[in-house]
Amino acid sequence: MKELVNVFSKITDVLNISKVRNTIEDKIVVSLYATNLILILANVGFVILFLFTHNPTLYLNLFCFLPLFGVFELLKKRKLNAFLILSFINLLTYLTIVVLLMGWEAGYQVWIFPILCAYYLPFYTIVRNSFNKRLPGFIICIVYFLLYFLSPKLTFMRLDIGLIELKILYIYNALLSAICISGFCYYYSSRSIFNRNKIKERSYHDTLTSLPNRYAIEETINNLIATSTRNKIFVAMTDIDFFKKVNDKYGHLAGDEVLKEFANLLRTLERNALFVGRWGGEEFIVICSSHTLDEFYKIMDRFRKKVHNHKVKYGNKNIGIAISGGISEYEKGMTIKRLVELADNKLYEAKEAGRNRIVR
Repeated sequence: MKELVNVFSKITDVLNISKVRNTIEDKIVVSLYATNLILILANVGFVILFLFTHNPTLYLNLFCFLPLFGVFELLKKRKLNAFLILSFINLLTYLTIVVLLMGWEAGYQVWIFPILCAYYLPFYTIVRNSFNKRLPGFIICIVYFLLYFLSPKLTFMRLDIGLIELKILYIYNALLSAICISGFCYYYSSRSIFNRNKIKERSYHDTLTSLPNRYAIEETINNLIATSTRNKIFVAMTDIDFFKKVNDKYGHLAGDEVLKEFANLLRTLERNALFVGRWGGEEFIVICSSHTLDEFYKIMDRFRKKVHNHKVKYGNKNIGIAISGGISEYEKGMTIKRLVELADNKLYEAKEAGRNRIVR
């Protein structure tokens, strides 16, 4: 009963740890916690089966609970190398003994493959030396082939086990191993997909403002050109007026704060089915494909007034800002470079006309 309580406490530990998975090491720790938990639950199954069949291997399985629970302390202290090495030795020793005692027919050898997934992959991730990276794989292969050749010859070590029990053990081992391998494949593939999506998301967004960057803006315009057959496409290039003066007067950190605050204001335009992004520096772009030119101009002019009335709080200072903007319209055959260039020209006209205005 005490062992079962410990098992459930470890489940709670895994659930608590899985909520915080920020670094690669955190993810490895969670996967190793889960792996050890699976092995403990599998061992519980063996103990129950051997209790009913009066198999003397029961005592070996009961003894195995000690190292299985003991290595959890190494995980808590983040001693990953020690955990992997001790777990590796413990499991390979156990498998070697039970295969020699029960023979190949019991199916314990199939656990070598989940071990390869569960311990070799994390070990490969955290160990830098190339020889040490390959060492666990070599050891597993050597142990597997040694057991394959020695097991039929060392029959004097065999326990007297019935054919039905051997079949039950083989099915149990094969089924659990298959489930474990499937679980590990799912875990590593989903983690790989998650990491790829995270990298893609970062490549599409500006690090300071978290707005879509130039690459994302160009891709959005390309997609709109390819899919919009009836709706017209408009691009507004906006620029914070006298932004250099903000940096000179309040410092670059204040300038960054202004850019972030302006980006937050810009996001409110998304309610009008508009796409917003940072082109570079203090230049931002708004893309429209769901409004007429007049409607889009009115939306942008209202936004200009909103920005003008807004104050950016930086420390004990309130920084006032204003924006200028220029709107261009896409025409068939026009390149993105030309479309943005036209919007930039209109922006220049707005600045020449006195700033704090939108020109179309």
